[in-house]
Amino acid sequence: MSDMFATYVSERGNKLDTLETNRMLLNMEYTHSWVNHSLNFVDPIAGTHTNTIEGLWETRIKRHIKSMRDMTKKRLDEYLDEYMWRSWFFPPKTSVAKYMGGIVVAIIRNE
Repeated sequence: MSDMFATYVSERGNKLDTLETNRMLLNMEYTHSWVNHSLNFVDPIAGTHTNTIEGLWETRIKRHIKSMRDMTKKRLDEYLDEYMWRSWFFPPKTSVAKYMGGIVVAIIRNE
């Protein structure tokens, strides 16, 4: 969910990643919605709002980023990608060994 932006965009080298081209989202029942805050904060028809993602950003993502000290803005998209991947596939406080196993499984599935 975003505020009037069609997609999340991440540029890495010559590759442009968007929500529309994310293979992982194709198998999930994902619907991208947006709210025009200059008109209202909750879409009156669909009920779409940004409260959930804004709260998540404040309580969990900022904490995750702060724990990674010396993180630069240049690498922010990579840290956000990692955070999203972890939150989709693993419960909080998962061991490093389980993450590594998950990486191997993801690589095998996407070859």
